Amino acid sequence: MNNGVALDQLFTTPDYDSQIEAKRFELFRIAKRFGMYSDETLLCSQELDLLIACEQENCFPF
Repeated sequence: MNNGVALDQLFTTPDYDSQIEAKRFELFRIAKRFGMYSDETLLCSQELDLLIACEQENCFPF
């Protein structure tokens, strides 16, 4: 079950800050509903990790 954004949709805009913030709120909501170690929570957390990694690559491209 994927309550988040599809992985191919994560990178549609260069505005990573707002995407990261939205994903953080989604992660909190999912964790509260399904628990910290649920598949849904872990998937959302991985999506957040990808967004953060992309932001870091754009800010620090070395």
